[in-house]
Amino acid sequence: MGTMRGAAREAAKEARRRTGCGFLPEVIQFLGKDLEREVSGRTRDFYGFVLPPVDVYRDQNEIRVVVDLPGFAKDQIRVNLEGSVLRVGAKRDADAQEAVYAQRPNHIEKRIRLPAHIRRGEEPECPASLQDGVLTVTVPVPSTGRDISIG
Repeated sequence: MGTMRGAAREAAKEARRRTGCGFLPEVIQFLGKDLEREVSGRTRDFYGFVLPPVDVYRDQNEIRVVVDLPGFAKDQIRVNLEGSVLRVGAKRDADAQEAVYAQRPNHIEKRIRLPAHIRRGEEPECPASLQDGVLTVTVPVPSTGRDISIG
């Protein structure tokens, strides 16, 4: 985003040179900062929607959800199963040193609808593990129906 601020600075210099006015360049710089904040916020919102990458695998006995969470420690991650929706949240403190360009978010919230019907209040125990920044959650698939013997 630093390039937007630089572009606004250059536009302000050019406006000052052409018009001799001190007010217009300040407006351009202000708008550049405002635009940078707005675009930066929208970019974070977009990446919060598409990130983190999630893979969902299903077989007859279980659903396995794999979520990429690089840079997050085990104690910074929350996992919750409510009905058929798995929620994964991760939050870490921002680095003490402000990054010039930050690509990885400090906060992630993801809702994943599972391909199985699980009633609220009847959620099974789900083992989860974190290895090399990859979270794996295994959700046992509830049996559907039961066999009825004919007497």
